[in-house]
Amino acid sequence: MKENRLISIGERNLQIESWIKDNNKVEKEQDFTRSIALDWIFQYTKFCIQTLNIGMFVPAVFDGGKWVVLEEPYTKEIKYRNERDELNELYWSDYKQYQTSLDNVIFEGFEICNYKGNEFYNSVSNNDGLILNFDGFEKVQPPDPIESIIKYKPTLTKYGQKQSGLCNGMKEESKQ
Repeated sequence: MKENRLISIGERNLQIESWIKDNNKVEKEQDFTRSIALDWIFQYTKFCIQTLNIGMFVPAVFDGGKWVVLEEPYTKEIKYRNERDELNELYWSDYKQYQTSLDNVIFEGFEICNYKGNEFYNSVSNNDGLILNFDGFEKVQPPDPIESIIKYKPTLTKYGQKQSGLCNGMKEESKQ
C-alpha cells in the first residue's frame, strides 16, 4: 500500500535518489532521469514552503481578502419545479462552490473546532490531535509553511498528493 502521509524534504530527496539509481541503467538516459528527478525535487520543495491556510484543511474560499469556510449545502427536500427555478440555481451554485473547495483540500480528516457564535471559527483539528489556530481565516498563527507540520505526518488527500508530487511514485514510473 502506498504511503500518503506528508514527509520531510530530506526523505523525499532520498526517495528520488533511490529512484535515480534504479533507473540509470543506460548512460544516454541519465540526463533525462536526472531532469525528471530535479522537477520532482522542485515541485515538492515549492509545495512544502507554501503558507498554510484554512482552505488546505476544510472547504473554504478566499473572498474579499478573507477565507470563508463553507458548509455543505443542505440537499434534502429541494423541490425541482423547473430548470429555471431560482432556488435550484442558487443551490447548484453553492453546491458547485462547495464541491470545488472540497476537491481542493490538501489534508484529510480535519474539521472546524472552537465554534464561536454563528460566524467565527478559529482552528481546525484532526483525529491525531493536531490543532492549528488561525487568525480569523486569513492565516495560521504564526504564518507557517506546510513544512512546519511535517512532524505530525498529516494524511494528504489525492489532490494533496498530486500538488506535492508525491503521487509521482518512483517504483511505478520505473516500470514504464
